[in-house]
Amino acid sequence: QAPQVAQKNINLKILNDLKVILPPKSKQKEFSRFVEQTDKSKVLIERSNFLINMFRRVEITRKICYNK
Repeated sequence: QAPQVAQKNINLKILNDLKVILPPKSKQKEFSRFVEQTDKSKVLIERSNFLINMFRRVEITRKICYNK
């Protein structure tokens, strides 16, 4: 009898024998908080870049329209 497979060419015995190392919950939570802060920082940077570009466009428009 052929071994059972979870997905073509992946033997269930191999999956069952697979060792997965997980860090302690405290480290997982610490990493989660880090990722959350990184995401917040990314959003702030994107918003800041948007505002900077908007002000640049306003300045260019002002110079073109008012020669100032």
